[in-house]
Amino acid sequence: MEEKPFFKSPQEKRNFLILFPITCIGLILFFISYYKQEEGITDKLNECSFYTIISPIRMPDSSKLYFSFSHDGNTINSSSSVGAGDLGAWYSKNQVLNSRFFIRVDCDDFQVNRVLWDIPVPDTLQHAPPKGWDKIPYDLEKYRKKPFTSFKKRYGRLFESNK
Repeated sequence: MEEKPFFKSPQEKRNFLILFPITCIGLILFFISYYKQEEGITDKLNECSFYTIISPIRMPDSSKLYFSFSHDGNTINSSSSVGAGDLGAWYSKNQVLNSRFFIRVDCDDFQVNRVLWDIPVPDTLQHAPPKGWDKIPYDLEKYRKKPFTSFKKRYGRLFESNK
């Protein structure tokens, strides 16, 4: 049986050898810029921030949430991306739209914020103070949900052999 070459022509091979490294470099640069942006947001929030509660407004698709929150009597509208890494693999739009979440907001620029998907807002907590909280109220951080983990991390011990 004759083996077929991976590339059909020398031109196809040349294109691959040019485009593959360019694509890899592009992906690396994208991830570096994303990391730097997230690092900048974290630094800004560590300088001065407050916590409050968001009210979801709409979710046009499964990856973008528009929400509002109040600060000092004003309603601020913003948005955030949302994904399986935030809420788990099986979240639904209805679950998100019918929930409330804490948000950490920069003191000076309210559009610099981070939704805290993993700390549930209890039903008994109806309102945030006009200027928010300095930290998550009532020690609710201890109820932080476990982040989404892979099947192997979560259930790997079931498949380990006992020696």
